[in-house]
Amino acid sequence: MRLLACLAALCLALPFSAPASAQSPASADAVDAAVDVALRHVAQQAASLGVTDGDVADLVVTDAVPSRRSGLTYVYVRQAVGGIEVLGTELTVAVDRNGAVVNRAGTLTRDLAAKTPAVRLRLDAPESVRRAAGHLGVDSPRLRKLAQAMGAGRATTFAQTDAVLTRILSRLVFVQPEFARAGDTAYRLAWRVEIAPRSVGRLYHIYVDAATGAEVRRDDLTVDEHAGLPMTGRAPSFTPLAVAPAPSLLSATAPIPMSVNDGSSYNVYALPLESPNHGNRSIATNP
Repeated sequence: MRLLACLAALCLALPFSAPASAQSPASADAVDAAVDVALRHVAQQAASLGVTDGDVADLVVTDAVPSRRSGLTYVYVRQAVGGIEVLGTELTVAVDRNGAVVNRAGTLTRDLAAKTPAVRLRLDAPESVRRAAGHLGVDSPRLRKLAQAMGAGRATTFAQTDAVLTRILSRLVFVQPEFARAGDTAYRLAWRVEIAPRSVGRLYHIYVDAATGAEVRRDDLTVDEHAGLPMTGRAPSFTPLAVAPAPSLLSATAPIPMSVNDGSSYNVYALPLESPNHGNRSIATNP
């Protein structure tokens, strides 16, 4: 089975959000309050995080997810320089119902402004999509711009066409050397192009150098699940081994019981629940 991961991602290093069914019906005001707490915490704890005040002066909140089960709101932040996000500088801050920070996880980068290059664009958003298609070895789709943000990241959305499975998204980001292709030693300004060519059937983030058009990084956002069987398009064939039959405790004609009525019970997450995030436990009797 092939599933296209719809994201937004995002993007590398962003934590997965809890399913909607597991989220609290917290008010927008409560979530906004948690975001304010998280931002104040990061600003006040800059030194303990190993960064300067300037490094946390331009934070971007990429998501804020309240959890019904824990009562926590998880606030995801990323560093930015001049309003352009820096890939690989993410921090998650967990805020409880009382407005207290109970946990944080992630890593921030020190002296970002001195490390990132000046913003000099030779490629615009449409050209970044064409270059991304070329790096994937597919024809460039027809581009019809739906929206373009006014911010420094110039986030641009292009319409879905017959050549792609979803809308195409392109925005400016800085890429740290450790997140770029092998051999890179400097920060790169790049367009992050989210594209799913129909001919390939996969969803990608292609990072295209905003000055040269070179591919800086590629993330395949598609999850494959083959259930342990080869994906050949036809049923696999197996050659059974010649194994002597084991002695049976049941007669050849005795039916094999599908359940045992022994009064046993178990506190479980019963099917069709996929995980504890999707519902509550229930008692299964004589399963």
